[in-house]
Amino acid sequence: MYRILIGSSPRVIFTMSPPPSLFSNGDDEDVLLRRLREEATDVISSSDPATHRVLELTILSPSVNSFEDAVANVAAHRLAVFCPSAFPVQESEEAALPCSPYVLRLIQDALNSSELEAGHTMKDAIREDALAIVRRDPACETILEAIMFMKGF
Repeated sequence: MYRILIGSSPRVIFTMSPPPSLFSNGDDEDVLLRRLREEATDVISSSDPATHRVLELTILSPSVNSFEDAVANVAAHRLAVFCPSAFPVQESEEAALPCSPYVLRLIQDALNSSELEAGHTMKDAIREDALAIVRRDPACETILEAIMFMKGF
């Protein structure tokens, strides 16, 4: 539920609930995560080994329990790939990402924060943005493409 203050006076408050379709189907199932994982599984069946490995480390990782975790894993993986000296690769197969667990935790904490920015939490905003990209960009057909390749994710 959002509470939006209009102006400097705390007297005018609008309260609205986020659309339930962004979060679950009523059974506490993360609909966007399920859709994202289905898209990743479809890509794995016809992809090269490098793409397969990236998807296993990010979206299909056993540590991913929500859509926000998937986005955090993708962002942390990008940081590790583009800044290898800042984030040394972990040799252990137990490591979910070739990235500092601290960086991943920072990103997850930011995405799961209840702090409002322009009336939205980060969790709400990334879900709405992913769906908006797929809906509006004719070149982007899946949420997987939006999360993996679009600016802002």
